[in-house]
Amino acid sequence: MNKQVKDIAVDGAIPVRTEADIVANVERLKKKHGLKEVFVIQADDLICYLKRPSRNQMKYAMSVSQNDPLGMTEKILEAGWLEGDEELRTEDKYFYDISRQIDSLIETATVDIKKY
Repeated sequence: MNKQVKDIAVDGAIPVRTEADIVANVERLKKKHGLKEVFVIQADDLICYLKRPSRNQMKYAMSVSQNDPLGMTEKILEAGWLEGDEELRTEDKYFYDISRQIDSLIETATVDIKKY
C-alpha cells in the first residue's frame, strides 16, 4: 500500500509522504521520546502523532470530563501530542471523530477479581 499524506512542513511547503515515511517518522519519535508506541491520526491530508497518556494525565482528563465531556478528549490530545497538523485538534469535524475513538489510546487489561 502506498498511501500518501501531507508532511508536517516547517517551511510552508507541503511535501507528500508515503506510508514508509510515516513509519520512519514514528520510529524517530519513539527514539526521541523513549516510547514503545506512537499513535497516528490521519484525516484528509492531515496527520498527527500521539503518545499514550500517563495515569496522572488520564486522572486529570477524567476529572475535567465530569463537567465537560469533550474536555477529556482535549486533555488527552494535549497530553499526548507529539507533533502534527493543529487542525486535527482545533477543527470540530476532526475533533468530534477523534472523540469517538479516543478509547484506543487508553490501554486496559482484563483482570479477575474474586472474593474468597
